[in-house]
Amino acid sequence: MTDNTFEVYKLLEKSGGKPLSGESAARALGISRAGVGKHVQKLRDAGFEIESATRSGHTLRPKEGIYNEYTVKSALEKLNAGNIGITFLQSAKSTNDVAASKAYSGEGAVIARFQTAGRGRKQRPFDSGAGGIYMSYYRTPKALKPYDALMSVLAAGVAVAVSLRELGAEAGLKWPNDVFVFDRKVSGILCEMQTSSDIASKLILGIGINTHNLVSPLVAAAAGSLSELGYRADNSALAASVLARVSGLVDMIENGQSAEVLELYRPLSVTFGSAVRVLEDLGGYEGVAEDVDSNGFLLVRQEGVLKRVINADVSIR
Repeated sequence: MTDNTFEVYKLLEKSGGKPLSGESAARALGISRAGVGKHVQKLRDAGFEIESATRSGHTLRPKEGIYNEYTVKSALEKLNAGNIGITFLQSAKSTNDVAASKAYSGEGAVIARFQTAGRGRKQRPFDSGAGGIYMSYYRTPKALKPYDALMSVLAAGVAVAVSLRELGAEAGLKWPNDVFVFDRKVSGILCEMQTSSDIASKLILGIGINTHNLVSPLVAAAAGSLSELGYRADNSALAASVLARVSGLVDMIENGQSAEVLELYRPLSVTFGSAVRVLEDLGGYEGVAEDVDSNGFLLVRQEGVLKRVINADVSIR
């Protein structure tokens, strides 16, 4: 069903700061002028500054920092990714949990201004204060297997890192799911799959990015926000950029192009060539990270022996 509030927003945006008459908007959308007025008020409630005059119409005034479903949808359309549906929430315990609902199918994203119970790998809490980007990309896959979960995480990392590099930030990827700028973690990724037999029935990629949020003092030594590190980011544009890239990269995985995804991943890695400590359930060891294999598992050389890391905590020494 057509979202006429979004369509009114697009008409106002296209007007470039000039008045949009209620009559022309009504004619373009096939609704009444009163209906246009209701949608304009809904946009005001969403944070937009819109001036209305009886004779001239409605004028959208520039306002920085607006982050809502309409600005994200508009940014996605500009990237030719308007097919990604957006559900925008003021808050959520976890966007991954919302995306896991049966009500969400196809391809889309659940976005929240903040999370009250955000989580990362192994159920670790993920600090999710207001001002950051917290979203879960979901899709009903055509050809994903459960073992593609790690490859999907690496793909999401590429999407985040490349998008941050477009902002001028020298983002790098720490295997398997962290994005760093300098020595500070600015993003984390959590993949969850719903499976039936050996087929993935739903892929969910939770992506958190510290943009303008205050990082908890408990993790400030290791984590940081983009604004704290001196980078300006528009949440709507950045969220759309990441989602569009994730969608394209997961398409590549489904089309049997995982090797190409890994070729995009490798130059962004800050793990390869580093001395690392690997902590597994039965103990730990140290070595040098060399590469990932065709499935995305980390390859670590310890005393001349190349070991495959499948599911462990890896720290750079």
